[in-house]
Amino acid sequence: MKKTLRNVEVCKLVNGHNLSLTIHEYANNKPGPTLGLSATIHGNEDLNIEIFRRLSLELENLNFKGRIVMLPVANPLALGSFTNRTPIDMNNLSEHFPGSKQGVVTDQIADTIVREYMSQGDYFIDFHSGGEHLTEDHVIAYAGSEELAKMTGWEYIHFHSSRPGSMSAYLATQNKPMVVAECGGGSQGGRSSQSNEFYIQRGLTAIKNTMKYLKMIDGEPDLPEKQYSVEIVFIMAKNGGIFQPHFSLDSLHSIVDKSTLLGTTYSPYTFEKIESFYGPLNKNLILGLKTTIGRIEAGDIMFFLGNGETIKQM
Repeated sequence: MKKTLRNVEVCKLVNGHNLSLTIHEYANNKPGPTLGLSATIHGNEDLNIEIFRRLSLELENLNFKGRIVMLPVANPLALGSFTNRTPIDMNNLSEHFPGSKQGVVTDQIADTIVREYMSQGDYFIDFHSGGEHLTEDHVIAYAGSEELAKMTGWEYIHFHSSRPGSMSAYLATQNKPMVVAECGGGSQGGRSSQSNEFYIQRGLTAIKNTMKYLKMIDGEPDLPEKQYSVEIVFIMAKNGGIFQPHFSLDSLHSIVDKSTLLGTTYSPYTFEKIESFYGPLNKNLILGLKTTIGRIEAGDIMFFLGNGETIKQM
């Protein structure tokens, strides 16, 4: 197996350092498709870096066809500041594709990703997580990527239209299928902690399932007995404060009605209750939640909920 590391310069920064992206390429000189794997578009979603590191070790002894092109850190500046935005211009990289060589730093990062990474692949999985707040567990499919999403092995699949400026919107213009894997997150403790084995193995299984589906390795994808398409809504905090969850991580994929209290926020100064969170639907399927007590800010996403009344088995 041949492994190549490329450091691709994006631009020079005022601090005197070069901003660059590191791209991994793995090949066995056997004809086949190229699978693109990316992560850390949002710098506070760092669990997936460990998934990619583990995969790189497995690829050294894996007899596969085609190529793997891997971008573990799509936004190094966001990772350095542990935020979901580029700290220099405060833009969200996931809204800036295909980018521009003449734009702000985020535009230049997106342009480099398009030229040096996205141009190399045939199929793509972009890994995300709930960041430091949430734990998530589902996959997002776009037009043309339904089968690819199913083959990752996630039980719940959200079909979504691509947002202008997203990686998926650009890849759609190139007729290249892509899915987004929402895998794990930042709750401390339980199976969802950043270093926890459960979601690392979940991510590795999804990648190997995809490789089997693309005939890059032998075998059939390891799929659940049933898979469902689901519509998703999310709840945002109207106010900042200290959040107290009413559900643990074991509640993921359970259904609660709209009268069920999901959590509350109280003032860190007076201890008065500020806000209560309920699902807006008659049947709320929990696909993402925050399970730890701690600070939140107004505008934070608190829950991802599937519509339990419109779920369809695929």
